[in-house]
Amino acid sequence: MHLRDFIIHQIDYIHFLNGFSFVALAAMCFSAKGPFKPRIPWAWLGIFAILYGVSEWIALAETSEFMLAMEPMRVCIRISSFIALVEFARRTSMCVSGNALRGAFAALTIAPAFLGVFKGLDYAESISEYTIYLLGGVWATIGLLRASSIVNNRSRKPIVTAAVSIACYTLVSSIVGQKANFFPASVINADTFLRTFGFPVQIITAAAGLCATISVHSHSRSWLTAELDSRTLASLNKTRAKILLFVTACLILGGVITWWMGISAEPHFKAEFLPRAENASAALNVQDIAAIKAQPGDINSPAFRTIKRELARIKQANRSDCRFVYLMTYSNGKAVFLADAEPETSSDYSPPGQIYNDATKTLLSALRSGSSCIDGPAQDEWGVWISAFAPIRNKPGEKPLAHLGMDISTNWWFAEIRQHRMTAMLIVLLFCMAASGFALVHLNSREAQAKVITSEIHYRTLVEGSPNCVQLFDSESRCISINPAGLAMFGLRENEIIGRRLNELYPAEFKHTIDESVNTVMNGHRCSFEVETYRRNGAKLNLRVTLSPVRGEGIVDSGFVAIGVDITDLRRAEERLLVHSYAIEATNDMVIITDSEGKISYVNPAFVRETGYNLEEAFGHTPFDLMGCSDDDRKQFETPCHKAIKLGAYKGEAMCRRKNDTVYPAEFTITSITNAKGLVEHLVIIKRDITDRKAKELKLAELAHYDTLTKLPNRLLFSDRLSHSIAQADRNKTGLSVIFFDLDGFKEVNDTFGHEIGDELLKQVAERVRGVLRDSDTVARMGGDEFTVILENTRSTKNASTAAEKILKALSQPFMVDSNELHITASIGISQYPEDGIDSESLVRNADAAMYRAKELGRNRFCIYSESISPEEIEKVSLSSGLRNALERCEIAVHYQPIFESKSQSILGAEALVRWKHSRLGMIQPANFIALAEEIGVMNDITKFVINSTCEQLSKWQESKAGKNLTASVNLTKSDINNKELADTIKTAISKHNLRPEHLAIEVTESDLSSVNKHIISNLKALGIKISVTIEAASCGASPIENLKAISADTVKLNRSLVKIADSDTETAAAIGAIIAAAHKLGLKVVAEGVETLQQFELLRSIGCDMVQGYFIGRPMPPSEFTETLEKNIGERGTLAA
Repeated sequence: MHLRDFIIHQIDYIHFLNGFSFVALAAMCFSAKGPFKPRIPWAWLGIFAILYGVSEWIALAETSEFMLAMEPMRVCIRISSFIALVEFARRTSMCVSGNALRGAFAALTIAPAFLGVFKGLDYAESISEYTIYLLGGVWATIGLLRASSIVNNRSRKPIVTAAVSIACYTLVSSIVGQKANFFPASVINADTFLRTFGFPVQIITAAAGLCATISVHSHSRSWLTAELDSRTLASLNKTRAKILLFVTACLILGGVITWWMGISAEPHFKAEFLPRAENASAALNVQDIAAIKAQPGDINSPAFRTIKRELARIKQANRSDCRFVYLMTYSNGKAVFLADAEPETSSDYSPPGQIYNDATKTLLSALRSGSSCIDGPAQDEWGVWISAFAPIRNKPGEKPLAHLGMDISTNWWFAEIRQHRMTAMLIVLLFCMAASGFALVHLNSREAQAKVITSEIHYRTLVEGSPNCVQLFDSESRCISINPAGLAMFGLRENEIIGRRLNELYPAEFKHTIDESVNTVMNGHRCSFEVETYRRNGAKLNLRVTLSPVRGEGIVDSGFVAIGVDITDLRRAEERLLVHSYAIEATNDMVIITDSEGKISYVNPAFVRETGYNLEEAFGHTPFDLMGCSDDDRKQFETPCHKAIKLGAYKGEAMCRRKNDTVYPAEFTITSITNAKGLVEHLVIIKRDITDRKAKELKLAELAHYDTLTKLPNRLLFSDRLSHSIAQADRNKTGLSVIFFDLDGFKEVNDTFGHEIGDELLKQVAERVRGVLRDSDTVARMGGDEFTVILENTRSTKNASTAAEKILKALSQPFMVDSNELHITASIGISQYPEDGIDSESLVRNADAAMYRAKELGRNRFCIYSESISPEEIEKVSLSSGLRNALERCEIAVHYQPIFESKSQSILGAEALVRWKHSRLGMIQPANFIALAEEIGVMNDITKFVINSTCEQLSKWQESKAGKNLTASVNLTKSDINNKELADTIKTAISKHNLRPEHLAIEVTESDLSSVNKHIISNLKALGIKISVTIEAASCGASPIENLKAISADTVKLNRSLVKIADSDTETAAAIGAIIAAAHKLGLKVVAEGVETLQQFELLRSIGCDMVQGYFIGRPMPPSEFTETLEKNIGERGTLAA
C-alpha cells in the first residue's frame, strides 16, 4: 500500500491528533498558576486552543449525513477561536489599543470569514481561514514574543518556543484551509491535497500544538518554581522530554492500529447490508410490480399505490440508517425509476419513468444481468451513498421485473468503520492521559508544601473573620481555641473558656444532648444540636452548634471543631410565626394562600369546615377550580386578584360555591405578598361567610320599605312605586289613579279596646283591601290608619271609583277581633294623573284633600278631587302630610321653659314644650298642630318622642351642679293619658337614661280628668311619676282641689288665662288665692304659668304661689340656651323683683 493511501484513510485520526494537541494546550493554559491579572492572557490562549481542538474533533465526528448541520457550528467556532487568539495577542503585546482601533482591526480580519460563510460554507473556495489564521498567527506570535520580553529572572526559551509553534501552526492551517475540505466530505480533495503538500504538513500542525503545549507548561511551572534551584528545574525538563517522546510514540502507534481496525470492518459491513435488500425485495408483490410500465401515468394505478406503500413500509422498517428506497428497471441501456418511497411532494421524489443519469457501471451491469450488487460509495445529485440492489423476478431464472434499491449515506458506512477506529483512538487517549497524569503527580509534589502553608493562612483568615463562634476541642472534649467572635458572643474572656469541657459551657439541662453529640463526632460523624443559654449581661442566646471531626492519620484522634451560629433572632421570628399560625388556624374566617399563579398552597381549618375541601383536595388548584366557576364567576375573582397584585390589597364581595354545590355570599380581602425584588410571590385571601349579614340586610331593607304590622309597602316604597308608575304612564301615554283613605272611628277603637285590638284591626283591613283589588295594584300603609292605592293604566276616574266602591263594601262588613265585633267605615279620596297633578307629591296631597272632603260630607264615602276644594282644606291636607313625616325628617323639637321658685327665684324645673319647625312655614306652635296630630293619629308617636327627649336632656342637666335636682314636666292630651302603653314608654325612658322617677312629671288639664283612665294614673304613680293638674277657670274655686286628692296629684298649675287678669280683676285674684290656700292645705304645690309682667309676679308671690313660669322670667328655649340660663341662674338668684 502506498503511503498516500495510508494517509487518506488516516484523515480522521489526524483530526483526532490535532484536537488532542490543542486541548492539551488549553489544559496547560487554564492550569497556569499565579496572580489573576497575569493569567488573563493565558486564559484567552486557552480559549483559542480549546475552540480549535473542539473544531478538529467536530470534524472527526462529521459524517456525510450531518455535514451541513455541523459545518455552521465549525464556522462559528473557528471565528470565535480567531477572536480569542487576537485578544491574547492584544493583552500580551498591547499592539492594538483603543476601542475604535480594535473595532477596525476586528472588522478587517473577521469580514473575510463572514464572506466565506455567505458564499455557502465552501472552505475550498473562500479565503476566510487563510485570513483568520495568517493574521491571527502574526499577532499571536508578536504577543508571545512580547510576553517573553517582560519575563524577569526566568528562562525565556519556553515562551519563545511557544511563539514559534503558534506561527508554524497558523501558516500550515491557512494552507490547509485553502486546499482541502474536511473528511469525509470529499476524499478526492483530500487526495489532491496530500499529493500536493504531503503528509508532513499534517504532522507539523499536530507537532506545533504539542510543542506549544509543552512550552506553555514549562512557562507556567517556572512561575511557581522560581525559588527552586537549577538542578531541580533540569530534572523537571528531562521528565517533560520523556513524557513527550512517550506520547509521540503512542500517537504514531495509534495511527497504525486505527488504520488496521478500520480496514478490517469494511467487508463485514458490506456483507451485512446486501442481505437486507434481498430480504426486503422478497416481500414485494410481483404482480403489482408487473403492472407498472415505468410511465408517468402509473401514479394513478392501484398497483403503483400498493407498491409505493410497500416501499414506504420497508423504509420505515430500516429508518435507523436507510435514506432512500426505490424500484429501478433497465431500459434502452439506462437505469429508469419505476417507483419511489418518497412522498410525491418531496423534492427528493423520482416519478415513474425518470432516467437515473448518475448510474455507475456497476449498477448498470447489475440491472442488465439481473444480479445483486453493492454500489459505492458514489456521488449523485442527492449526496454520497452506498447502495444495495436486489433483483425481483416473477419466477426463478426469469428476467427480473425490477431491482429494489436501498441507499445508505456514507456517513453510516464511515460511522460503522469509525466505531472500530475509535477504539484505537480511545486506547491512545488513555495512554496519553496516563502519561500526563504521571507527570502532573510528579510535578505537583513540590506544590504540596506551598498549599499547606496557604491553607493554614486561609484557615486563620476564615476563623478570625467568621461572625460565628468557632472553637477547637481536643480528644477529651476540652476547648483549646476560640475565635474573637465566640468571645464576643458569650461576653467572656478567653481564660474563662479555654480548658473547659463542651458540656460545661452550657446549662446543665443540655448535658445529656451534648454528651451524645460528642460521642457521635468522636466516632467520625458530623452532628449538630441547639441550646439555649445566656450571655454575661443576662440576655438570652440561642445557638445551633455543629460538631465536625478533626482527623489524624485515618482516625479521629485530634478532637473536633464546634461552630456555633447565633439563631436568637431566628427563634424569635419562628415564635412570632407560630403565634400567627395558631391565630390563622383558630380564626373563624377562611384563609387561603396561593402562589403567584393563583394555585392554592394552604387553607386553614375554617376553610375546610365552610367549603368541605381539605388541604389535599385544594392543594395545587385555583379557587376557580374548586368552586366550579363559570366565566362570569371567574371574572369577579380575577379582577380583584389583578387589582390586589397591582395595588397590594383589595376588598370586595362575591358569590362562592361549596363542595356540595351550595352557594353562599362571601366578603373577601386579597393581599399580595412580595419578595425583596418587589415581585408578587403569594396572595393571601381571607373570606368570611356573610349569609347571616345578608339576611339581616335583606330584613332591614324589608323593614325600610314595608310596614311591619300589615306587611304592606310603607310610605317610602309607595313614593318610589308612584314615581315609577308616573314615568311608565308618560311612556305609554296612559293615566293612573291614586286612592287615599283612612278609617272612620279608628281612634275610638284604639281608645276603647287598646292598641293591640287596633293593630289586629289594621291587619284585617289590609287583607280585605288587597283581596278586592288587582294584583298589579299597589296598596300601601302611610301610617296610623291611613292607606293609599295606586291604580295603573286608568284613563279616567271611573276605574278608581269602582275600586273605591269595592273598598267601602269590603270594609262595611263587621270585623271579628279577639271576640269583639267591630264596625268601621272609610273615607276615600281619589286623584287622577295627569289631571290632578303631574308629580307624586301633588297627587297624594290632592287625594288626601279629597278624602277630607269625603269626611266633611258624612264619611263612609269616596270623593274625587276637584278644584272646588277650598285652599284651607288643601292647606290642612298639606299640614297633615307634613306632620306624618315630621318625626322622620327631624322637624319635631322640644323646647324648655324654666320654672322658678317665687321666693329664691332659682330654677327648680322645666316644662317640655313641643315645637314643629316646618320646612316651608317655619316654626309652628303646638296650638296649631296638636289637634291635627290627634286627628290623623300621630299624637302618640310625638308624645313618645317628647318623653324620650326630655328624659335624655334631663339626665344631662343632672350631671352638672346647677341641675342636680332639676325636674321636668310633659304635657299630655286625653288620648295620651288613655294610651295603655304610656306607663311602659315612661318606664323605659327613665330606665334608659338612669333617672329617678320623681324628677319627671306629667301635666293634664282639669277638664280631661273626667275621661282619664284612673288605672293608668295609678300605674304612673306606682312608678313614682308626679302628676300636675292645670286649673283652667277661676269659677271652680277651691272645691275641685279636693277632687285632686283622689288621683294623688302632686302639683296644681294655674292656667295662663287666670294669671293674665289676676292683677286687674280682684275677684280672679281672690279666687287664685283660695285655690292656692286649698292646695297648700292638701299638701300640694302651686305653679302659675303665663307670668308676663312684674306686677303679676309680685301678686302671685304675695299670695303664696310656690312657683312661676312665663315670658317675664324665661321664654321657651332650645336645650343649649336653657343650659346657659341654668348655669347663669346660680349667681343671679333674687334679681327678678329687683
